[in-house]
Amino acid sequence: MTTWKDRMLAQSPRVPPLDVVAPCWRMRSPSGRLLHCAVYKTAVGLEVRAGYADDLLHSQRVFDVDEGRRYAEELRQAVRAKGGFEDLPVGGNAAP
Repeated sequence: MTTWKDRMLAQSPRVPPLDVVAPCWRMRSPSGRLLHCAVYKTAVGLEVRAGYADDLLHSQRVFDVDEGRRYAEELRQAVRAKGGFEDLPVGGNAAP
């Protein structure tokens, strides 16, 4: 018979799926890292997410894709205002 600890440790953590709905922008930071932003479909609705690869820096739930694109543009302008970031073409995938 297994113990409670054995049963709980055997389970892998559940990660909800993230589906890219609309890639918004990509930038190269002054240190050379790739910063990206996109609208994602999550288990609870649409979300704008910005970050470096697997490092999420900012997220915001949005009502629809148009609102998500507007919010992503506000984020892009805020990042550009910091200086030193280079705009990159947006590919078919939000993550670099």
